[in-house]
Amino acid sequence: MKQVLRSIVPSVLAGLLCTASALAQQAAADAGPTRAQVQAEMRAAEASGETRALTGEDSGSAWLQARPAPAALSRAEVRRQVLEARRSGELGALSTEDSGSFYLARQGGAMPRPATGLAAAPR
Repeated sequence: MKQVLRSIVPSVLAGLLCTASALAQQAAADAGPTRAQVQAEMRAAEASGETRALTGEDSGSAWLQARPAPAALSRAEVRRQVLEARRSGELGALSTEDSGSFYLARQGGAMPRPATGLAAAPR
């Protein structure tokens, strides 16, 4: 029995060490950007004026407004969704006199699906 343990223990220890090493390497790979990468991003943000804009008097709203957000949907897709919502009664359902309670009651209490892309459409 002693000889079996003497031959198994080193093998088990070697296996544990290999596993620990592999896990440590994986953790290092998943750690995120390096210090040099973060510093490079910071220099680029300073050069573009982004850091000054986001800490200025208006908290960056003017800077953000000058850079349009990419649209999630095309204009035609948004138009189709709006016309569909208008036909189904969903468009004005939550902004009418009863704040949508009648509409929600007819739907069984379920909220209407959000009209995706309406807020992301370019100006």
